[in-house]
Amino acid sequence: MPESEVLSIRLPRKVKAKLEKLAKLSGRSKSWHAAEALNAYVDYQMPIVKSIVEAMENARNGGVTYSLDEVKARTGKIIERAKAAKAKHATRQK
Repeated sequence: MPESEVLSIRLPRKVKAKLEKLAKLSGRSKSWHAAEALNAYVDYQMPIVKSIVEAMENARNGGVTYSLDEVKARTGKIIERAKAAKAKHATRQK
């Protein structure tokens, strides 16, 4: 049984045309490129979204709040981790 599943999405025509060109030039399928792009996007977004959800839950529960400077510092660290994950993913694909 394959380890992948089908996902149908709508794309703007220009994006689809670029994807088709990339697939042709690279010798890889459109599906392969789309899956790689989605995987990188999810890896990048997940820690950011998790942090936002945790902060919202914390605030709703009367938990500790943070100053703007503290938020900027924490967010910066999360973004750096996400960038590192994205770079690691890109390196694995070469």
